[in-house]
Amino acid sequence: MLIHCTAEGKRVRHYGHADVVLSFTRYLRNGRICLRLMAVENGVETEPVAVCTVNLPNVPMRADEVAIKTWSENIGMLGWLMDQGVVSEPLHYAYFANVFIPVCSLLIREDLVIEPHD
Repeated sequence: MLIHCTAEGKRVRHYGHADVVLSFTRYLRNGRICLRLMAVENGVETEPVAVCTVNLPNVPMRADEVAIKTWSENIGMLGWLMDQGVVSEPLHYAYFANVFIPVCSLLIREDLVIEPHD
């Protein structure tokens, strides 16, 4: 469900029981995209609700690809991101720590930030 309002110029979306905005940063180790959902209160970003991606430094990926965390608290994350038009269907899967991790194309570039995140 898309809510038609903004928080600091970003599109506010609904995830679970929270209003969230997408936060794009980069992992320090290799500069890949880190995608997080940030809570919104009174039109301002407050705290992380979820980290949507996982950094896989030893897995070859294109610059516009992201590895989506789909286990533990992120069950359902891939479907939500696809429904929101944020990522494509999985292009391939990476096997790491006994988990198949979907690797998708990032479909939007809004609010992409170059600041590193660990």
